[in-house]
Amino acid sequence: MIVLEGNTTGNVAKAQSILVKHEIRRIRMMDDPKKETLEKSSSMSYQLVYGQSLQKMTKSKYFSQTKFILKFPDGELEEMSYEELPQKIKDELHEAPGKIEPNAPTADIFESWKDGDEYALWLDGKVIPNSKLNEISQDEIVHFFSSYVHDNARSERFPQDYQVHLYTLEAFENTYGENSDIRTKPLRGTVTIPVNEPKSQLFSSSSHPLSLYQRDLESYHQALKTGPHFVERSQLEQEEMMRQFLDLGGRYYRFHAANKPDVDRPTHPFAPFVQLEKNGKTLFKLPEDLTESEKANLQSPSPATAVSSAAKTYQKLFFAYEIKRNEKRHFVTKTPEEQKRLLDEFEEVQNAYMGLDHLEKRTAVRPTNPYHPFVKIEEGGKSSFKLIAALTSEERAALGC
Repeated sequence: MIVLEGNTTGNVAKAQSILVKHEIRRIRMMDDPKKETLEKSSSMSYQLVYGQSLQKMTKSKYFSQTKFILKFPDGELEEMSYEELPQKIKDELHEAPGKIEPNAPTADIFESWKDGDEYALWLDGKVIPNSKLNEISQDEIVHFFSSYVHDNARSERFPQDYQVHLYTLEAFENTYGENSDIRTKPLRGTVTIPVNEPKSQLFSSSSHPLSLYQRDLESYHQALKTGPHFVERSQLEQEEMMRQFLDLGGRYYRFHAANKPDVDRPTHPFAPFVQLEKNGKTLFKLPEDLTESEKANLQSPSPATAVSSAAKTYQKLFFAYEIKRNEKRHFVTKTPEEQKRLLDEFEEVQNAYMGLDHLEKRTAVRPTNPYHPFVKIEEGGKSSFKLIAALTSEERAALGC
């Protein structure tokens, strides 16, 4: 819609209401169009943009929350963020996802799904009985995808050969539409990339993971020195510093033993203070200001006083993860989208655990893999899950069971 000089916002609102009645939801408005723009648009009263795709995110934005694992020919693994990747690998990554076309079923396919012995069904993310299809019209299903389930991956609840996910229009738009998370939010999770050349050839000295870690470590230490000390900062600032400390600690932990002498461990954010718990409150004191009683408690800490700030941060992540892991439906019966989200949370809490020191780990519960007690089997490029007791001898050998 081209809005010419002299029109009021009230006139624009009236025009918009007319367009909405005709299911035109988006318009492009220009307050002071140039002559050439008017000439190009002179043959139309308004320009429809309904149905056009949103502008794609840049690669940098799309992969900003993705963890990359580079697997080198010698078996060594390196964890990196998108910004840390060599340009060569960045160029090979796919672009942010574009428009996803709906895939509606034919009448024959829709009818076949009523066979409960052959198909397990999900409608808009929820399990439904096959008889539910008798209550809805084929035309209500605008998109579906199905997958074959191998024998060793089937469960007592879902013994069928196929699992089918159906979407009505509203659910499809929420899941895959222009304003959905998959189209507008960065990709989370882990991407493993096999690398065919030695690490020494792939990285320059400035882009090596050790150099990047040292850069982030220096930035973290500089933040500690800037402004008030950790113990005088707000709770939100303390939690953010503790998160950075745990992240750096986890990265340091994963370095090969031969590389650790080349870098420093992150300094604890409240050093040189020590943390005390008294009457349910957290206190910080310098070692020389401790009473004899407080010194004794530090040497032989009770469970109530042994919880550090790092451990508290970890516990917060751990308990949030455990609540989701122990929801009614087990991981192996969840949708692929739900599985991915839970795996992302597992990796985050596992990273925080790795950032704890050895004493803190003794009082912390290590996170449990979301698909426990199953084990994950990769075969033919596909993943399946199987109980340890049901593994073949070959599978046990491959998994090191």
